[in-house]
Amino acid sequence: MVNLKRLAQEAQSPLVALFDTGLQHSVKATSNSTSLLFGYHFEPFKLSAKSGRWTWTEIASDTVERARAIVGSIDGCVDGSSIGGLNSSASAGSSLPPLPLTTAVKRLDALSDSLCSVLDATELVQNVHPDPDVVEDAKAGNALLTSFMNQLNTHQGLYNSLNRSILAHNASPSHAHASTQTRVVADLLIKDFQKSGIHLGQKERRQFVEISDDILNLGYRFVRASSESNCEGIEIENPSQRLAGVYPQIVQAVTSKSDPNLAVIPIDGSGNAHHILRSARDEDVRRIVYMGMNEGSDEAVQFLEGLLLRRKDLAHLLGKRSYADMWLGDKMAGSTENVLKFLSQVSAQNKPMAESEIARPHTRTTAHPESLRPYFSVGRTLSGISSLLQQLYGVRLEPCNEIKLGEVWHKDVRKLHVVDEDDGVIGVVYMDLFKREESVAVDKFEGAAQFTVRCSRRLDDYEAECLSPRGGLRCPETERKGSDGKVYQIPIVTLVTQFERPTNGIAPGLLGLGEVETLFHEMGHVMHSVIARTDYQHISGTRCALDFVEVPSNILESFARDNDVLKAIGIHYATGEKVPGDLVDSVRMRSVILEAVEKQAQLKMAMLDQVYHSERMEDVSFDTTAMLRQVQNQTDVIPYVEGTRWQTQFSHLFSYGASYYSYFWARRVSDAVCARAFQNARVGSKTYRVDGLREGGEVLKKELLQWGGGRDPWVGLGKAGVDIESL
Repeated sequence: MVNLKRLAQEAQSPLVALFDTGLQHSVKATSNSTSLLFGYHFEPFKLSAKSGRWTWTEIASDTVERARAIVGSIDGCVDGSSIGGLNSSASAGSSLPPLPLTTAVKRLDALSDSLCSVLDATELVQNVHPDPDVVEDAKAGNALLTSFMNQLNTHQGLYNSLNRSILAHNASPSHAHASTQTRVVADLLIKDFQKSGIHLGQKERRQFVEISDDILNLGYRFVRASSESNCEGIEIENPSQRLAGVYPQIVQAVTSKSDPNLAVIPIDGSGNAHHILRSARDEDVRRIVYMGMNEGSDEAVQFLEGLLLRRKDLAHLLGKRSYADMWLGDKMAGSTENVLKFLSQVSAQNKPMAESEIARPHTRTTAHPESLRPYFSVGRTLSGISSLLQQLYGVRLEPCNEIKLGEVWHKDVRKLHVVDEDDGVIGVVYMDLFKREESVAVDKFEGAAQFTVRCSRRLDDYEAECLSPRGGLRCPETERKGSDGKVYQIPIVTLVTQFERPTNGIAPGLLGLGEVETLFHEMGHVMHSVIARTDYQHISGTRCALDFVEVPSNILESFARDNDVLKAIGIHYATGEKVPGDLVDSVRMRSVILEAVEKQAQLKMAMLDQVYHSERMEDVSFDTTAMLRQVQNQTDVIPYVEGTRWQTQFSHLFSYGASYYSYFWARRVSDAVCARAFQNARVGSKTYRVDGLREGGEVLKKELLQWGGGRDPWVGLGKAGVDIESL
């Protein structure tokens, strides 16, 4: 079974000391040497040395110059002068012999890595840095590189050079010398170029750029209108009486500090509105909250419908039937028809259970998830995760005590190494887990997410293939020799959450059940990023099919739903008492109340996303509200309520257009993987043997995690023993 004693012993690990001692003991620089964020050093290409610290804008500008030189080495224009976006010609390189495929792909990957190392860093800085001047500098640097990347995406010289290398490689009797990874990356790069309209005529390419700009502008305006529609929240008078049945801490949180007779319920990521909708006994309160959660402005509807129409135009320009058809071609699902068939199957299985939940009263008394919070400190939970990772994958989390001046962006940030039992350090993780103090000038990313700062890739053959020394942003700490004798750039990732801050001198940061599951889930993404050791950063870690990327995180999250694991980890921060088993069972029982109803609502969202991006957009009378009414009445157990326009709250329509189904898809795949990989580890319905865990974990590492995006997930699932026909 899971080594429960070992999980409990982890409560005394260095991770507990690092995260649970209170933020008055925040990590301080332990080295007098200085660096940029993430331990980076900058080796400029053309810019002269300067006094003081490099700015992100300067780094971005120099990175562009370095990138131009790499472009020249690929398309034959030595100085990179062929870059000019729509005006790019086929380039002088067309008269030269094609590059060997490995060389062409290696140089393109080096180009991508030099740009992404700055783009990804500045993206994170914009989301977490407390200094507004640094944030603005990062935005400027990011914008400069984004503009340059857009030019490269429509650069015919690069496209033609790669295409010629592929054709020559395939025509050669000895073409098998290029590795599988090289061929996969070459194919992905060609498809990326084609998605950017590179194969279109000049007039059509101009249209492509115009439509793409419209999509971005309309998408941003839709998201802004969505967040602003309920920015003031839903007002409820006399909350002490009208919010009867609601957990007292939530009533306290929404009650106005200036007027105790008024509650203002935010429509945000806190979940308070959903809890009140489920728990309030007053039917009128539930009606008010429901209507408030589902209203939308005319402006938001206009932006959404404009966004959907321009996506349809883009798909047609690229010769596709619909945006979904364009988007799903390289995903596991493959087509809109497959997605809708899958969602219909899930709905058919779930809807009867949801209808049953709606019909029966829920009178059983259960403990609130918040009652578990004193037993799950951040440090203890991470220690338990580390022990589980050791049992699964042979890796552990270790605090890193060597931190340079300037390496982290806030005093709360902790640095960890991911250590493999055979290869040593295989990844660096910066943990920015707590809410910012109220006095901070700039808040950070609102939700929970893993940000990739730098991907894995092979380095020892760089000079041989790229004919120039590496430079730009470099971090010697992350350049290490693997057990295969090759030198790799190991990944740097950052985990960002909004957990409650420790109360200095009183309590460490404490987690509710949902936050424990979130931490397990996000650490699953971290493991995917660091275990995938690939030769190319383009296919490193989570750079894989979108409907597969959640599978490794779902697998680790599943252990947070194992009551035995929770009971082993949970220890009261003040008394040292182990979490009572009946309390865990009671909270878990409460968490599944109306679970099928909520799942059916999510299915409605996934269905709606597909319909909005399908060929039904061809109907000149297409109306997003009318389509919402139809989909909700067909799919959900709660009928459509006239006057609501919930689609304006569905901001994921911009960021996850035609792919919201992937949450359900990945859950189905991860459940199948767990059932197969751990079938020999099962002792009971929720208990595992340690040797069985390692056996299953090794299969996951070998067939799924280590490949990143370098192999079709269906191949990996088959080799892992999953019955693909049953999926």
